[in-house]
Amino acid sequence: VEIPQTRDKPIQVLSTDELGRLRMAADGMSGWRGVVARFLVPFCPGTGLRPKEIRLEEFACVHPDEGFLLVCRPKGEGRYASPHTQQAPVGDDAAQAYRDFLPERDAFLGGETHPALLPYRHEDGALDYWPEACLRKLKADPEQAYGDKFKIRAFPATMGQVAIDNRA
Repeated sequence: VEIPQTRDKPIQVLSTDELGRLRMAADGMSGWRGVVARFLVPFCPGTGLRPKEIRLEEFACVHPDEGFLLVCRPKGEGRYASPHTQQAPVGDDAAQAYRDFLPERDAFLGGETHPALLPYRHEDGALDYWPEACLRKLKADPEQAYGDKFKIRAFPATMGQVAIDNRA
């Protein structure tokens, strides 16, 4: 049995103003990295996905019109969680971000297919899932323009705080 440990550090939650500043910073980014950043800023707090979960999420498992997605690679996979069995909500902002992202994703793939929600193209042209190191580097660009450090894992906590604030 795993017993949760208390946290010494406070949980970081992003305010509406902070999310707005992140969106403005992502709007200033160009290329595919900018497209992904503009998608992630509203999508992650609207779904509560963790960094690993968003990187390895599959396109076919996102159902924004039904208001949910299946988590493809959940935390605890292989120990206490199974792939494609847990649902996460898809809020209105996340659903709109998804719809806005689809044409950009199709253009990036250029007629090719790949199961990843966030496909990544290597220098040799091969498609893959978004690498962990590239996600950290992607975070650095809006972080510099935003003017403050934040953690991608603040997005799930932000979703939870918004739900509490809205009396969920």
